[in-house]
Amino acid sequence: LAHANGFHGSVFAPLIAGLCAHGYACYALDFRGHGRSTSPVNGRLEWSALGEDCAAVVTALGLHGCHAFGHSCGGHALLMAEARRPGVFRSI
Repeated sequence: LAHANGFHGSVFAPLIAGLCAHGYACYALDFRGHGRSTSPVNGRLEWSALGEDCAAVVTALGLHGCHAFGHSCGGHALLMAEARRPGVFRSI
């Protein structure tokens, strides 16, 4: 689950509770500079960096081929990750 600009992953708590109740495993990331994440030392906050972060999270957690949901810039970041690595998501 990828949040909108100015939000953080915890905004999805009600959605996560509902999905988990139906047997789904859920992960919500905090984009760089949001929520519990730190600001990037290189200052990279552009769209492409957020897309790279989405792909990195999927790789780190071994979730290749998972379903994804994004709100606003989170959706855009997921699409950018999929464009760079086709097939990383089963659906967006």
